[in-house]
Amino acid sequence: MTFEELIQTASEKNRDHLERARTAVTGVSEWDLNHKPASGDWSPGQIFRHLVLSNNPYLALLPQATAKAPSAATGIVRHTKIGGFIARQAGPGTNAPAPKPMVPEEGTFGASTVEEWISGQERLYEAIQNCRGKDLNAKVLRNPMLKLFAMSLGDVLEILTVHTERHVLQIEERLHHAGLPS
Repeated sequence: MTFEELIQTASEKNRDHLERARTAVTGVSEWDLNHKPASGDWSPGQIFRHLVLSNNPYLALLPQATAKAPSAATGIVRHTKIGGFIARQAGPGTNAPAPKPMVPEEGTFGASTVEEWISGQERLYEAIQNCRGKDLNAKVLRNPMLKLFAMSLGDVLEILTVHTERHVLQIEERLHHAGLPS
């Protein structure tokens, strides 16, 4: 995948995630947002909180990392070993446990949690656009949880995109199984 293809794909998918999540929660009560499945898995509200907790550390690093990245008109994306590993573990079809700082607390989550995630998605979209013309393979930031490992912009775009897909699918599924439109 080229740099431009990753940017285009990440842009489209993250816009889609935003619209799908907005649609899923339209008309949903706070009770529905906080209803846990019988399995004891996270409620849709907890999933939104998890996305805020897991995305915000990356979003905080992206502007400075993008500014540090060298320019590159084109290139083929090559994920770092740690970035590729995290993306594979974070995406749909996996059940990797969340690191402790990214586990949502017990409690009630309302519209403000959803709005906080929406705001983050809008910042992510802007950050993706700012990656145009940059070398997405340059190791310009440290993983926010595993600071020993350097990561590339391409790693971060891939991780945030596949991780959000995984959890938007869960939100849609849980609200649908609760008898709500998805």
